[in-house]
Amino acid sequence: MEGYKIKSGKETTYCAPGQDRPTKGKTIGTDYTNEGIRRRIENKGAGQNTKTNPAPDSQNSKKRDKRNINLLVDISKNVKAQKSKGYEHALVRANINTMVKTINYLQNNGMSTVDELVEKINESEALRDGLGKNMKDMDMRRKQLSEKIKFSQNYVKYKKIALTAKKKPLGDAFHTEYKNEILAYNVAAIYMEKNSIDTSWLDIKGMIAEHKEMLADKKILKSEYDKISEKLGELHLIRQNVETILDISISEESSRQPSDKKISKDQKEQDTAR
Repeated sequence: MEGYKIKSGKETTYCAPGQDRPTKGKTIGTDYTNEGIRRRIENKGAGQNTKTNPAPDSQNSKKRDKRNINLLVDISKNVKAQKSKGYEHALVRANINTMVKTINYLQNNGMSTVDELVEKINESEALRDGLGKNMKDMDMRRKQLSEKIKFSQNYVKYKKIALTAKKKPLGDAFHTEYKNEILAYNVAAIYMEKNSIDTSWLDIKGMIAEHKEMLADKKILKSEYDKISEKLGELHLIRQNVETILDISISEESSRQPSDKKISKDQKEQDTAR
């Protein structure tokens, strides 16, 4: 990036335009320390990549990934930055931090090319959609089971009343007194006949237990759905940052032809500061 200064020595430091004091590499990330830079060079020379040879502190890096990653700011279109040099420099530093977090996220999740990022997004979307369909199907089955439980309970509960009513003449006080119960039984009987349900053995307790199991399964599916949705949100944010860093439209490039364009921290050496 134009105007950025990198100084090597006992500790490598980085200084953005307008920044009074340089920032130590270890403050930005372990890959920016002398050891981290040397490790990356050695890995490249050996034809290795971070996907198969993660850094020793990759677990700590993954923990850092959980910090919020923001979108890169287009400083040229930020009105406040145009009026205040101090604010502009603050945005530049924030963009550097965001770029570091973006690249760390990609590397710690085994992505080093645009195609790998697109593939990860597609996989996550397919998984989310599959979980969503499973939840929808389960809700439908649970609704049907709830209906079956309700009619089965009414059938068993009001059967004696209905049988007694059949022995009474129409207009008898019994019919008036138990009008609602008789109606509930008749509706349940119609449901049983329509759905070819054997009324000689209605395992209501078993149905209720099955319904509880379905609720528990739905809770697990919902938890997984929420996790993958959150992950997908992160990936789409990362995609937007990568588009900004590489100055491309990932969706358009991916639809034209496979891309092995590398996504690496060397992108920090672009000619234009975001």
